[in-house]
Amino acid sequence: MGNQVGTAGGPMLNILAKNNLCNVLIIVTRYFGGILLGTGGLVRAYSDATTKVIENATIANETLGLEVEVEIEYSNLELLKYYCKKNNITKEYIDSKTGLNTPNIMDKFEDDKIRVLYVEPNKLPKEMMIDNTLEAKQHLVDGYIECTYLPNDSSVVLICNEEGKINGMRYNRDIGHDIIFGPFIIARDNPESGDFESLTDEQVLRYKMR
Repeated sequence: MGNQVGTAGGPMLNILAKNNLCNVLIIVTRYFGGILLGTGGLVRAYSDATTKVIENATIANETLGLEVEVEIEYSNLELLKYYCKKNNITKEYIDSKTGLNTPNIMDKFEDDKIRVLYVEPNKLPKEMMIDNTLEAKQHLVDGYIECTYLPNDSSVVLICNEEGKINGMRYNRDIGHDIIFGPFIIARDNPESGDFESLTDEQVLRYKMR
């Protein structure tokens, strides 16, 4: 004998929808009820059974994606990690010998992009990706660049306008051994190559709220 119309599948489906669940199978077996339970009793029985199943189940989120293996130069690792974090991409593992294996990577990286903090007067530092070129840095600081180091941290370099003090730029920050006028950039310094590189996650967190 079947159930009265609207007393079983409908209530169960309604609970699944309210919990934003799909691609699931719930089986409720009724041994007693029917006429004796009545319409309201049947709805409550099936609804309660479905709710208890959900409460005791492990919910899994399934995301469609593509698993690929990417091999990059070690110097670009921070750029790749930054890209993955910003685009909510899961990294499976990093192997310094074979490269980086990470799902859902579908874009290629520009070798000349670096992750920096851009600091304007009276504003918190802003994280951004910029071209690692002289022209891009000059554009951001609005003139010829000058480099200085932050106190107690030679791992990063501060890139500012070399004439910021004399050309009327606004006061920005007092860094102890110097006062910076106009916008500036914070990047990671590589003393061996002399190049500017992407900031690490730790460096971004350290200077982002200053």
